[in-house]
Amino acid sequence: MLALPDQSKEMILTTDASDISIFFNFSMIKDGQERIISYSGRRLRPADRNYTACVKECLCVISRVLHYREFLQPKPFLIRTDNSALKFLNSVKHIHGRLGRWYILLSGYKYQIEHIKGTKNVVADTLSRIELLVDSDGDTKDLDDKVANINTISNVTLD
Repeated sequence: MLALPDQSKEMILTTDASDISIFFNFSMIKDGQERIISYSGRRLRPADRNYTACVKECLCVISRVLHYREFLQPKPFLIRTDNSALKFLNSVKHIHGRLGRWYILLSGYKYQIEHIKGTKNVVADTLSRIELLVDSDGDTKDLDDKVANINTISNVTLD
């Protein structure tokens, strides 16, 4: 954790997926600035690499919403993604399969999906394109160094 979550602040989940990994950062608006609370990413498994871009982005969202459910379930939050197809997830009438199951999981949350251009999604977009090394425990190596380098070119503040 880079900052302590403040339940009274607006929470933001920013995601991105590439062909090799998924990345997400969890942040809040504090004193008019976006402050990163936590970030994480993981290499896509071989089966995950076969997913469409929309399903990969949804995988990012689902995995992080479930991870941060204690902070996200009590009040509305914002999901930022560079995949505009996810904006229509709530308006589709007949969802089935994997997306249908994920839709049911998300139905217990109050959220808004905002499309953000990949060029403005600097931290998540850049890190999702890095092939993450994984040690024997499954932890991602050197992610802190990579985020610190990317943070210098973005306008997101690390507390």
